[in-house]
Amino acid sequence: MTRIDGQDFEEIGSFLRKGAWFGGLPAALQERILRRSVLRSYKKGRVICEEGLVPQGLQALLEGRIEIFRHAGTEGQILVHVAEPGFWFGEVAVLAGRAAVVSVLAETDVRTVLLPTAEFEKAVEEEPGFYRPLAGLVIERYATVLGFLAQVGGLSAEARLRQRLADLVALRRLEGDVEGDVVLTVSQAALGRLLGVSRQTLNGLLRQLESEGLIQVGFRSIRVRERDRLRGAGRRLCTNSTRRTPDD
Repeated sequence: MTRIDGQDFEEIGSFLRKGAWFGGLPAALQERILRRSVLRSYKKGRVICEEGLVPQGLQALLEGRIEIFRHAGTEGQILVHVAEPGFWFGEVAVLAGRAAVVSVLAETDVRTVLLPTAEFEKAVEEEPGFYRPLAGLVIERYATVLGFLAQVGGLSAEARLRQRLADLVALRRLEGDVEGDVVLTVSQAALGRLLGVSRQTLNGLLRQLESEGLIQVGFRSIRVRERDRLRGAGRRLCTNSTRRTPDD
């Protein structure tokens, strides 16, 4: 583990401040987090955080991609999210002082900044008012999870895809200063797992959205061009799905 100092301190701070959550923290708290954090590196395939175990602390993804999943009994693992740089994780366990509720896997080689749990607790003890903005990260994620849960309530595969792509774009904009088109570097295999559909079904749905000019599919990437139209169409499909009768 390496302490953050010098040019790294300035570059990492500038990058993290592009995110809506970290950028919205009081300047004193931003500096305190950075001064007490360390840099970590993980090879592709390494488990960074394991469900049921106490994590090392609060981390932010600086480089690479991570998969977040949860065990589901005999069904194995359920992929919850694929995250890109700017994403913070470990917040629930750190704030609640409990074991992790999800596992985090390095999908590629990964570099993170880690605020150890002991350093987080020191910061809160020194300034209790800092707890509230830190808790805001958990509240933000809670709202996102509720949205994801709503998507699996009998919606069509097309409606789920439209909503999930729009939500992934919203998360990217929270994690960094992203304007215009948003490129999601999620593979089709991972996206299919997120939606619970086959690769063949997903390919057909992506081609449909591409024909509408909403997205552009590339190699291990999806460029979202019309997020508002994507979400609007998804909401209409959701509404129609809830109106269907068993005989439809």
